[in-house]
Amino acid sequence: MAELNFDVAGNNTVFINQVEQMRVVIQNTFSEYQKGGKEAMKMNDKLSFSFGKIWKSIDGTKLLKDFVGEVVKVRGEFQQLERELFSYSGTGH
Repeated sequence: MAELNFDVAGNNTVFINQVEQMRVVIQNTFSEYQKGGKEAMKMNDKLSFSFGKIWKSIDGTKLLKDFVGEVVKVRGEFQQLERELFSYSGTGH
Protein backbone atom coordinates (compact mmCIF):
# COMPACT_ATOMS: atom_id res chain seq x y z
CA MET A 1 0.00 0.00 0.00
CA ALA A 2 1.34 3.34 -0.95
CA GLU A 3 1.64 6.03 1.63
CA LEU A 4 0.11 9.44 0.90
CA ASN A 5 1.72 12.51 2.39
CA PHE A 6 0.43 16.03 2.05
CA ASP A 7 2.50 19.03 2.90
CA VAL A 8 0.30 22.02 3.47
CA ALA A 9 1.85 25.36 3.94
CA GLY A 10 -0.16 28.51 4.12
CA ASN A 11 -0.17 32.00 5.42
CA ASN A 12 -2.99 32.50 7.89
CA THR A 13 -2.12 36.13 8.60
CA VAL A 14 -5.10 37.38 6.57
CA PHE A 15 -7.47 35.09 8.44
CA ILE A 16 -6.04 36.13 11.82
CA ASN A 17 -6.39 39.82 10.89
CA GLN A 18 -10.01 39.35 9.87
CA VAL A 19 -10.79 37.50 13.09
CA GLU A 20 -9.15 40.32 15.07
CA GLN A 21 -11.22 42.91 13.18
CA MET A 22 -14.40 40.98 13.96
CA ARG A 23 -13.42 40.79 17.63
CA VAL A 24 -12.88 44.56 17.77
CA VAL A 25 -16.21 45.24 16.06
CA ILE A 26 -18.02 42.91 18.47
CA GLN A 27 -16.27 44.50 21.46
CA ASN A 28 -17.16 48.03 20.26
CA THR A 29 -20.76 47.00 19.63
CA PHE A 30 -21.02 45.53 23.12
CA SER A 31 -19.51 48.70 24.65
CA GLU A 32 -22.07 50.84 22.80
CA TYR A 33 -24.82 48.50 23.95
CA GLN A 34 -23.68 48.85 27.57
CA LYS A 35 -23.42 52.63 27.27
CA GLY A 36 -26.91 52.79 25.76
CA GLY A 37 -28.23 50.61 28.57
CA LYS A 38 -26.71 52.90 31.19
CA GLU A 39 -28.20 55.95 29.48
CA ALA A 40 -31.59 54.24 29.36
CA MET A 41 -31.32 53.45 33.09
CA LYS A 42 -30.47 57.09 33.87
CA MET A 43 -33.42 58.29 31.79
CA ASN A 44 -35.69 55.78 33.51
CA ASP A 45 -34.55 57.04 36.93
CA LYS A 46 -35.21 60.65 35.89
CA LEU A 47 -38.67 59.77 34.58
CA SER A 48 -39.49 57.83 37.73
CA PHE A 49 -38.43 60.80 39.86
CA SER A 50 -40.49 63.19 37.71
CA PHE A 51 -43.58 60.98 37.84
CA GLY A 52 -43.12 60.67 41.59
CA LYS A 53 -43.11 64.45 41.93
CA ILE A 54 -46.20 64.71 39.73
CA TRP A 55 -48.09 62.13 41.80
CA LYS A 56 -47.10 63.87 45.04
CA SER A 57 -48.27 67.17 43.58
CA ILE A 58 -51.58 65.66 42.51
CA ASP A 59 -51.99 64.04 45.91
CA GLY A 60 -51.14 67.35 47.63
CA THR A 61 -53.67 69.16 45.46
CA LYS A 62 -56.31 66.59 46.33
CA LEU A 63 -55.55 66.95 50.04
CA LEU A 64 -55.79 70.73 49.79
CA LYS A 65 -59.08 70.47 47.89
CA ASP A 66 -60.45 68.06 50.50
CA PHE A 67 -59.34 70.40 53.31
CA VAL A 68 -61.00 73.43 51.70
CA GLY A 69 -64.14 71.36 51.17
CA GLU A 70 -64.19 70.45 54.87
CA VAL A 71 -63.67 74.10 55.88
CA VAL A 72 -66.62 75.16 53.71
CA LYS A 73 -68.73 72.34 55.14
CA VAL A 74 -67.90 73.30 58.74
CA ARG A 75 -68.58 76.97 57.98
CA GLY A 76 -71.98 76.02 56.59
CA GLU A 77 -72.73 73.97 59.69
CA PHE A 78 -71.83 76.93 61.94
CA GLN A 79 -74.06 79.25 59.89
CA GLN A 80 -76.90 76.75 60.20
CA LEU A 81 -76.31 76.51 63.96
CA GLU A 82 -76.27 80.30 64.24
CA ARG A 83 -79.61 80.57 62.38
CA GLU A 84 -81.17 77.94 64.60
CA LEU A 85 -79.95 79.63 67.79
CA PHE A 86 -81.36 82.98 66.68
CA SER A 87 -84.58 81.28 65.71
CA TYR A 88 -84.91 79.61 69.10
CA SER A 89 -84.01 82.73 71.01
CA GLY A 90 -86.63 84.70 69.15
CA THR A 91 -84.24 87.38 68.00
CA GLY A 92 -84.08 87.72 64.26
CA HIS A 93 -80.82 88.07 62.47
